[in-house]
Amino acid sequence: MHIKHVRAKSGPAYRQAGFTLIELLVVIAIIGMLSSVILASLNSARIKARDARRLADLKSIQTAIELYYSDNNSYIVTASGGTTVTSALGSVLAPTYIQKVPKDPSRADNTTTGYLYCSTDVQSYALLADQEKTNAYCVVAEGNSGNCGWATTYSACQ
Repeated sequence: MHIKHVRAKSGPAYRQAGFTLIELLVVIAIIGMLSSVILASLNSARIKARDARRLADLKSIQTAIELYYSDNNSYIVTASGGTTVTSALGSVLAPTYIQKVPKDPSRADNTTTGYLYCSTDVQSYALLADQEKTNAYCVVAEGNSGNCGWATTYSACQ
């Protein structure tokens, strides 16, 4: 009778397939750090995209205002402090000069943080937007828009 030699299932000669708990924790920690870096950079890209949208919106509104001026030989007059674009221009410009007056992509347009419009005479106006990246207002103006005070207070939108 032969006695068969059986190797033990422990020790350096035997290794089970798989990962240890420490290896798994290290991998999870690395993935967590990478995802936080990626999310931070994505948030910055979103802010830049919203600011680009604001500039495009202001150009669309400006074009509609100029079309209105071409037909009426005057700009829409508002109070000297300005008002939101949707309340000042919404019913006048849409749908004849612009399909729909755009709203700020991330802020309520019924407060002072949306797009603002000001014209105290029929020959000038100013549009104001709050940019997220710089956390400052920028202005698009035509004519003697200093009567609103914005053109001399804020930088031009770029």
